[in-house]
Amino acid sequence: MNWLRKNWHFLVIGLLIYFLVKASGSNNYPTFDSQGPSLKGLSSGSMFSDFSVGSLNQSSESYSPEIAPSDSTQRLVSRNSSLSLLVKDVPTAIREIQSQAQSLGGFLVNSSLSRPDSNASGDISVRVPSEKLDEAMDQIKSLGLKTVYESVVGRDLTDQYEDIQTRLDLLESIKTKYQSILSSATRVQDILEVQREIINTQSQIDSLKGQQLYLEKSASLSLISVSLSTDELSLPYTPDQTWRPQVIFKQSVRSLISSFRTIGNFAIKAFVFTPIWLPLLLVFIFYKRRKSKL
Repeated sequence: MNWLRKNWHFLVIGLLIYFLVKASGSNNYPTFDSQGPSLKGLSSGSMFSDFSVGSLNQSSESYSPEIAPSDSTQRLVSRNSSLSLLVKDVPTAIREIQSQAQSLGGFLVNSSLSRPDSNASGDISVRVPSEKLDEAMDQIKSLGLKTVYESVVGRDLTDQYEDIQTRLDLLESIKTKYQSILSSATRVQDILEVQREIINTQSQIDSLKGQQLYLEKSASLSLISVSLSTDELSLPYTPDQTWRPQVIFKQSVRSLISSFRTIGNFAIKAFVFTPIWLPLLLVFIFYKRRKSKL
């Protein structure tokens, strides 16, 4: 405590340096996830633009009322899969997956690649014909040293599709009636009103047809999302063992490196702010020496 009372000036200068450095790092610059962009992105040149049709940017799920299960024997099912692979070379694996998808009649949706100091990682999403999903997954898994995670999710779209068709039939019937009224209308006001209703009805019909097309393409082309890395710990999966010493060791090493980087960043920022804190320190030292001589 006595030392603090005698040297409180050093404490003040130290706090000043700390807050200056902290303030310089408070600017929020955009950052990017090491895994790259989200695997939901789309390439602008991809087929059907991932099935977004006209004004139908919202999924048909946006209006999902309670629908009674259909008895149809021809089910409309969408199957999407996810894989996490440990590979030797991430860029090569990404190119191979894209090539395999195209050879099966599919196409690339999105891909990303990250090359940090230690281990490379990447993500790729492709669409392939649903009937070739199993074949495509077998080919993709053959590229990896180890399949860390695998998932296939199916979604039955039959009820939703048939509900849309019922609404379409009703709107088509209404449109036919409006057209019949229009053919017998004589007053200009009546003609304009009926034409407005026909346009409105046709807009609803086009929207529902777009939703049907979305469901059809979702069922006919399956999405495969693949995470790739040369380091198993960088892949999104849950370890099958509750305690793994090698994992803890690697995480500790990375934490130590991160701490060194934090200290290095602080030292660099403190050096940059030398024109501010160094004169204050020199003035303080001069003041202390002069006071001690008096």
